[in-house]
This record gives sequence, structure tokens and C-alpha cells, in this order.
Amino acid sequence: MRLKRLPAILVAGMTCWCATAGAPAYSQETTLWQIGTFDQSSEEFGLSFGFGALASAQPDPVYRVGQSDWKKDWSGFQPGSANGRAGGRAHPFTVIFSLAGRPRGLYKLTIAVLPYMPRRPNLRIDINGQRGLFYLRPHITYDLGNFPVAFIPQYCLQQLEIEIPTAYLREGENKLVITCVDDPPTPEDSYGTVGLGSSGIFYDALSLSQDAAKKFTPGEIQAWVTPTVFYQQKGGGLAETVEAVVRLNRKVPEGARPQRPAPVGQPFARARFWRATG
Repeated sequence: MRLKRLPAILVAGMTCWCATAGAPAYSQETTLWQIGTFDQSSEEFGLSFGFGALASAQPDPVYRVGQSDWKKDWSGFQPGSANGRAGGRAHPFTVIFSLAGRPRGLYKLTIAVLPYMPRRPNLRIDINGQRGLFYLRPHITYDLGNFPVAFIPQYCLQQLEIEIPTAYLREGENKLVITCVDDPPTPEDSYGTVGLGSSGIFYDALSLSQDAAKKFTPGEIQAWVTPTVFYQQKGGGLAETVEAVVRLNRKVPEGARPQRPAPVGQPFARARFWRATG
């Protein structure tokens, strides 16, 4: 029986800042700030499984680089916007940081999370009012991080590396806001295995780095195709459903296949889904 990979699930218009410039002869990447430790665990953030009154950090923390202490001022758990046990609303986590001079080179935001709650939110990233939406696609990990790894089969990790448009940064104070957004947005009061409610993420760590020898490339597009275990009877044979992910740095209308780049500097669009039938 013939196998064909015709249908595809496409994730298009993902508004991430992920373009890569031409590689220089050597790297000059410098970490500007870091919150937490990249060790696949959130336990360094005090009571990492609590939130609000159950944790030492404020429910919607505002972290000031150079002043705040992430061991007590950053929550290890961030609820999704539909987490009824956390109020059924968005909980923005804010980082205030300063750049000493005019922004130049390539800036990369690295966010490592453990999204093993029953419901997985999307990450909305705001940089000085410019917004992008990122879908989490974690992989199972067997490293001994948080204690739930001993009894939760879906214990997983994802590390996002987001290249930020240099034009969105400015000399002096900058504001980064991270929000866990649930879709659909209707609040739920159910409980998960650990943590509060059923939706949210646990932080491993996050950091911002700069490479003065590189630069952000607005027109870059990246794509990945992953096979699945799902098949359909089609044209006398089996057609495999694959997942295709397209990441680009330009605004794309809802449901449209991009034909040409949008002007550089436009606000980011939301990510769009559609199914292609070959």
C-alpha cells in the first residue's frame, strides 16, 4: 500500500523574532541579564509550585534587573489566563532592564519553561509595546528537575530562543512583559496534578544576550516539518498527516499564505492555523 505525505497541519504567521543573520567568524555573545538557572528545574524560585498568597513572590511580579532578587521576587509558576483557581485572568510577568548605549547587534531572549500542566497556554511576549505570540511545543524530558518528574509522564521542557528586532529596543529603560494566554479564554476551575489550577507554566530560567557582531534580519523565514502517527485513506493509498511550522518576522493576514514581505517594523500579527490538503 502506497504511503503519501499530502495533508499537513500548518502553523503559519507565527509572530516570532527568529531570523538569523549570516554567521560571523566568531561569536561575541554576552549575557546582559539572567533570571534563574538553566537546570530544567524551577525549585530555585523559592516555593515554585505556589502562586499569589501561596508563594513568596507577588502574583504579577515586576522584576528590575540589578535591583530585584529572582530567588524571592520571581515566581516559579505562571498561570494561564483561563486558570480559574488563579482568578481567571491574565497574569503579566514584567522585567525592567536598561541598555547603556544605543541598541546594536543581535539581541536574543532565551526562555526555558516546563509546561507539564494539563492545559498548555501560549506565550505572549511584549517588548516596549511590540507584541508576538509563541506556541509551545515541548519535548518529554527524563532529567531529574522538579520532583513531579517521578510520577508525571508528561514532564516536559521547551527552550525558546527569540531574536528581538533591534529597532524595538532603546537606550535606557526597556520593558519586557510575558503573559500566558489560554485559547479558548473561558476560565476553568479544575485542578491539575501539581501547581495551582490546570493551566500554566513552570520557569526553568530566562535571559537576554547580545551579539554585537550579528544583526537582526527581518525577512528570514524558518520552517520545520514533523511526521505524525495519523493517516487518511486518500487516492487508493494512505496519506500521512504531518505538522508544518512556519516562523517569520512579518505581519501575515489571518488565513492568508504570504506572498511578499511586509514593511519592516510593523507590529506582529497573531499566529494562524490552517490545514493544507494536497
